[in-house]
Amino acid sequence: MTLAEAQHLVARFQGFDNWQALTAFALSVPPKKTTTVAKSIRLYSSADSEHREADFTSRDWDEVLALLAPLEEITFDSCAGLSNAGIAALARLPRLRELRVESMPNVTREVTSAFGSGVRVRYGT
Repeated sequence: MTLAEAQHLVARFQGFDNWQALTAFALSVPPKKTTTVAKSIRLYSSADSEHREADFTSRDWDEVLALLAPLEEITFDSCAGLSNAGIAALARLPRLRELRVESMPNVTREVTSAFGSGVRVRYGT
């Protein structure tokens, strides 16, 4: 395998079209930015169950949280890249009343303790 082939595989695995796109993204992240995630988070609206295109995609967790801020109900399903810390950050969403976390190997039941009594958390494996 050549270096170019290996770079292409790494880029594709990280969700980029090619190595140049990955390096451009890496260079665009401010040095002290700590809320950038390895793989893009894709948000889908549940209003249209047949809708398969992401309504929003970002690698910036702060940007994702800002978009989620007005929502009262959120479901995360099969998001292998999210951990307890990422889910616990949702506790600061002002309008959140119900959170469903399903089929997420890096999230444990303990994450429910990050939320106050005003948020119903449903945890499923």
